[in-house]
Amino acid sequence: MTTPERSTWARAAFVTRAGSLTKSELLALGTAVEALVAEGGDAERLTKGFFFAWYKGPSLSSDDNAALNDLFIDVVVAIARSITDVDPWAMTAGRPSGQRPGFAAAFLELFTRKTRDGEVESFAIRLVERAVAPVDPRVALVAAWNAACAVALHGRLDPPVEETLGAAWRRAIGDLPA
Repeated sequence: MTTPERSTWARAAFVTRAGSLTKSELLALGTAVEALVAEGGDAERLTKGFFFAWYKGPSLSSDDNAALNDLFIDVVVAIARSITDVDPWAMTAGRPSGQRPGFAAAFLELFTRKTRDGEVESFAIRLVERAVAPVDPRVALVAAWNAACAVALHGRLDPPVEETLGAAWRRAIGDLPA
């Protein structure tokens, strides 16, 4: 079973490694997924993110789900920074400090609940898409996300599930941070 300390360290190690990916490594992740599917791998599980294709895994607490959501943002932002040299957090800082929205904007914010995390995530994905265009990076980002989940949930998943989650990463990049 994974200890909280090991899990925290492994997540940080994975995000650090994701933050040093090159464009060619990111594209190799997508190619690895395509090759694994062509070899008979589970296309649904290889091409969809953890929350969409891994419903047969362990029951996760709401804290675990929130931590994995945060991990997704961290991974996507790290990859975007690495291949574009642009910091999505800095670029989506929102309105200047001390500036308050008008009444109508504040009222609208109450009902739309648009989060900064969501803005950062979307901006980071757009940065990656532009950096590798015309190639679609979504499968590669999913492969990185699945590998991050394998690292974060190490010891809590059945070994074949953990193996599949990290398969594209291992093929394209190498060993997962442990």
